[in-house]
Amino acid sequence: MASSLVIFPLAKTKLYKLQLHIVNMSKFKIISIALVVLIFAGVAGGGYYFFNKYQETKKILENPEEAAKIETQKIVEKVGKLMELPSGEPTIATVLDKEKLKDQAFFLKSENGDKVIIYAESKTAILYRPSTNKIIGFAPINLGEPKDQEPVPTEAPVSD
Repeated sequence: MASSLVIFPLAKTKLYKLQLHIVNMSKFKIISIALVVLIFAGVAGGGYYFFNKYQETKKILENPEEAAKIETQKIVEKVGKLMELPSGEPTIATVLDKEKLKDQAFFLKSENGDKVIIYAESKTAILYRPSTNKIIGFAPINLGEPKDQEPVPTEAPVSD
């Protein structure tokens, strides 16, 4: 029993000294320590975020086919929320120069950066504007030559 009486007052005095030390610390020291901890956590979190973004970008740049698949999936997902899409794998093209396309009725309202989603199986094309998340046009398409038209044979030049 005597040993427990000796330990308790020692523990009490150490705890009391610690409490006195915390109380004696100025508010400035407490705030500055908390601020340093928050800044460190912010820098560490930001570093982790940007490192992950760097790794994703590096992976996409190393494999452009994968990047095209990811972009196709994102566009199809966005357009799929606006309308019911045909089945099949789409081909996606981007309008780069609307002036070259202005004589085609489908592209009259197109802008540079619009996406053309072509479904070959269902023979449909969708003009989608990502900047406003709107479908600008929808039309049936004719892929290839008509079946009743035969290719015209050409003669090879004769050299002497």
